[in-house]
Amino acid sequence: MGDSPANAPGAAARGRSRARARQCAQLRGARSAHWRPRASARACGDDSPPIVDRPPAGGARPTLTRMQPREATDTRTIEATGKGVVRAKPDLAVLKLGVTTQAEQPAEAVDQNAKRMSKVIAAVKAQGIPDTAIQTSELQLDRVTKWDEDLQTDVLVGYRATNVITVRSPVDTAVKVFDAGVAAGANTAGGLAFAVNDEKKYRREALAQATKVAVEDIEAVAKALGVNLAAVVQAEVVEAIEPPLYESQFFAMDHELAATPIVPGQLEITSRVRVRYTIKAP
Repeated sequence: MGDSPANAPGAAARGRSRARARQCAQLRGARSAHWRPRASARACGDDSPPIVDRPPAGGARPTLTRMQPREATDTRTIEATGKGVVRAKPDLAVLKLGVTTQAEQPAEAVDQNAKRMSKVIAAVKAQGIPDTAIQTSELQLDRVTKWDEDLQTDVLVGYRATNVITVRSPVDTAVKVFDAGVAAGANTAGGLAFAVNDEKKYRREALAQATKVAVEDIEAVAKALGVNLAAVVQAEVVEAIEPPLYESQFFAMDHELAATPIVPGQLEITSRVRVRYTIKAP
């Protein structure tokens, strides 16, 4: 017996409800492999955003992902650079001894230079300096010219050969090495530098000091501003300053030399550190 006209609307509604239930079941079964329209998904009680759009041509199934909310970042920071200085007594001297010779022919200049430098190296080794502490740092041959007034041009008058060695010596032996090299024939010097063998130890102390100074400065600024610090977001070593180097030029003399006075003093090992803190949100 069919539905009466009065019951027709109710039957139609039940039919639509059953059709919608079948559609939702199909959508739920296929949600991990196919696209689902926004309207159909919400009609089934699923208010989450659609996972993907229509699959690309060719039937390839897309990778399903769900959007994540982007976290807000606080970029308010306070930055400061601290300086640390550690003083140390040098225990290592680095000095340069050179020989310069000049002759009319290049081979002659080089030969004279080689013989003279051999004597200098032998004298340095005689002071207890090992081969590993001696290194050739410069070897050069130059033309020597002289201005001729009559010709109004430079005229070649000879050749100059230069050979320089770098010697690493304990500070208490440096004077003997220096004077022995000069007495043996060294007639030029590039410079003298003082250093410490365990430089890393003093460098780390300077870095610790610099970091402490930077943090204390940041805390002082935060207190003056009435804000609270959150966390360190950056700590960077700014630069490293090498030990001081002073130049000394001299010439060997024929008469007996007095001991050359040197004053090592103290080295200043300096480090700088840049630190940045974030500020807590109010």
